[in-house]
Amino acid sequence: MTAESVKTTKATFDTTANVIRWFALTGLRLLLQFWYSRRPMFWIPQGWLPGYIEWILAFPRAPTGSVSMQVWWIACTTVIAMASEAIMASYVLVQRQSKGTGMGKEPMAHKAGTASDTVTDKKEL
Repeated sequence: MTAESVKTTKATFDTTANVIRWFALTGLRLLLQFWYSRRPMFWIPQGWLPGYIEWILAFPRAPTGSVSMQVWWIACTTVIAMASEAIMASYVLVQRQSKGTGMGKEPMAHKAGTASDTVTDKKEL
């Protein structure tokens, strides 16, 4: 095998893997959102929200008074992203405290009477 054929095989594999990954993740999501766009995920009890909010929650094609799959998908991904960030932030804080760096260290004491605290020259106006 030559270097050129290895590069060609690698490029073909990368392209094929990227297309399969896109269809498996993004393409499947778009297909589901299109297929079920007119079906409500669940209904909101009547009178709980103003009409314009019900319309926004039903956007783009679900019946008014329901929550569409697109809005539900956005809500779920937002909650998952926020939860993962909270978990990662907690992990970083625990790591810093266990290593004794960053937030877990004792604050530095400020010594009184240093040159920055005293005023040496007063000028009269």
